[in-house]
Formats: sequence, C-alpha cells, structure tokens
Amino acid sequence: MDKYEIKLEKTLSGHIERIWCVRWHPNGRWLASCGADRTIKIWSKEGDEWKCLSTLTDGHQRTIRFIAWSHDGRFLASSSFDGTTCIWHQKAIDNDDEPMEWTVMVSLEGHENEVKGVAWSPDDTFLATCSRDKSVWIWEKIEVGCEADDCDTNDRSNEEAFFECSSVQTEHSQDVKCVVWHPKLNILSSSSFDNQINLYCQNEDDWHCYTQLNQHESTVWSVAFNPEGTRIVSVSADESIKIWQPKNFNQLIDDDTKLTAKRYAELTVKWTIIASLSGYHHWPIYDVHWSSIHDLILTAGADNSLHVFKQFHNDPDDPSNSSVRFRQILYKSDAHEQDINSIHWNPKPMLNNNRLLFASGSDDGCVRLWSFEQQ
Repeated sequence: MDKYEIKLEKTLSGHIERIWCVRWHPNGRWLASCGADRTIKIWSKEGDEWKCLSTLTDGHQRTIRFIAWSHDGRFLASSSFDGTTCIWHQKAIDNDDEPMEWTVMVSLEGHENEVKGVAWSPDDTFLATCSRDKSVWIWEKIEVGCEADDCDTNDRSNEEAFFECSSVQTEHSQDVKCVVWHPKLNILSSSSFDNQINLYCQNEDDWHCYTQLNQHESTVWSVAFNPEGTRIVSVSADESIKIWQPKNFNQLIDDDTKLTAKRYAELTVKWTIIASLSGYHHWPIYDVHWSSIHDLILTAGADNSLHVFKQFHNDPDDPSNSSVRFRQILYKSDAHEQDINSIHWNPKPMLNNNRLLFASGSDDGCVRLWSFEQQ
C-alpha cells in the first residue's frame, strides 16, 4: 500500500494581517499572496531560501480578497473589498532572475460592494469577478500592443489591455463567494452564500446561467474542476465535500476531443453527486483545489486543518470509468494557528512526479509551504 507524507517546508512571514489568498504562478516558481494589509507579495526560492521579490502596495484601499494569475503569466488580477479589481502588468525585464516590478495597468469598477473573487478564462480572453452585491461580472480583455512589423517579441513593456463588461449575471440571491473557470472551455462556475452553485456559458453575444446545483445546506465557499473538467468538487459551511458528475458523463468523455463550450453546456445541464464526504472537517470548509497531478483534492477551513483526498478508479485499466471512489489519504491538524482561508497546489512537480508542493494562507498572517510525497 502506498504511503503518504505532508511536511512543512517553509513559513513565509511578511504580511501583518490575515492572508486571504495564495496563488502559484504558472511557471511554478513564484507564489503570490494577499490579505487584509492591502498588499500583494510575490515570493520565490533563491538557493535554499524563500524571499519576497516584490510587495505591491498601490492598487487597493481596502483588504485584497483574491488574486489570480493569467494562464500566460503576464498579468495578475486582484479583487478587493474596495469594490475594484486591479490588473497588474509586469515591467519588461531581461531575465527571470531580476527583481520584478509591477504596475496597475487598469482598475475595473462596477460592483456595488466588496469583490470576493476573480478568475481568468482558459485562454485569458475573459475575466470573471464576483461580489457581495450578489452579481457575477464577465469582462472581455482586448489587447493593444505594438504593430506586428515593429514588435520585439521579447519586449512587452508597451503592451496594454483594456476590459469591457461583457455580461452581468444576477442569478444568485446572496453574496457570491467564488468564481472558477473550466480548465479548457469558456464555462464559468460560481458559488454563493445562497448555498448554490451556478454554471454559465456564452450564447451568441451574451452569457447565461444554464444550470444550478443545490444540494449543500449552507454557504458554498469554493468549487474546483478536475483537470479534465468532467467533475466538480465543492466545499461548504455545512462541513461537507461533494463531488459532482454530469449525468451524461460517458458521452462527455466520448466527445472530449471535439468538445465545444456549447456542447459541454448541453451535456452538463443535469449533475449528480457521486461522493459526499463528511466528518473530516469540523468547522466550515473555506477552500478546495483539485491538483492536475495524481487526482488529488486538497481542502482546508476554519478548523485549521489540511486534508488530502485521492480519486481511485474501480477499474485501473479504464481511466474513463465513471464509477470511482474517493478516500482521505492524509491530513494535517493544526496546520496553522487560525483559520486557513486559501490553499493552492503548485502546477509543477518537485524533483520527481511523486513529490508535490502546495501553499496555504491563514488568519494567523502566515503563508506556509508544504510538500506532499507519495512513497
């Protein structure tokens, strides 16, 4: 039987108030964190030590609630209790080893209250934000750069982008806590204080909510897709972890290579819960992330603990088999001194494919880096 281990690698200190969000850059080397001190810090490992490369201070007037890197790594979006979302752009540098300088390229306004979440679509064409004002906004990114004949592809310092509001969705009846995109398609999910998960797709020039999932008994704090986008995991103040699967799962798998967002929406109107895990957390669960490696689900919440669940196929020779089971393989109690608000798997494996890194951020003001190893 496989053995698993969680080990604390490093505690990063620098924020002076609670940490709300931690997110790895797509390159796997940089980690961004944000919090109630109204700053964003970008960390990186230099030799054997982790250091803060940059502290971003001039974007927001209140708590920074969430951050998200664009998939191409060029932009960092931050959402705040001041009702704005900032898009940060890195100044041109000669190599990755130089200190990073970031500036606010644009500040998006429109929400009436705190902006709780922000997320980039898979191709970075759209940005979604959600708010205490019960709405989800979808913004379209339009880039303005140098002319092709005069453009130096190594110099992006003159590139700019602006954002137009493409749609405002108001299907939630309470504070919207989270927005997450499908990993491959322009399908958006949101979760809310109204106990509900919504899924949205684009229909010609507008967006619409095409289905709603309503099996949680309290606030749904966070959701995540599996790497293939064929299942969803959700966590809630009801202390449960639910894994959802479309009723047309097998057809979804069969259509995978030619799947469009429109076709995905047609096949995923109806979902079923294939696993409901409870009794592991004893307070509200605030965050969940499904790793792209080994089908690992990581959860954390108000009980200060970390839990790792693994997906097992009943038939190992059939990876598309819809009959799967999930079980906890490891947990770490008292991982922080206070509530854990955010967790995130590093997208790159460490040294070998059996050792992974993840980050956690807490009310105790600390960012912690953990290694997960399968022996």
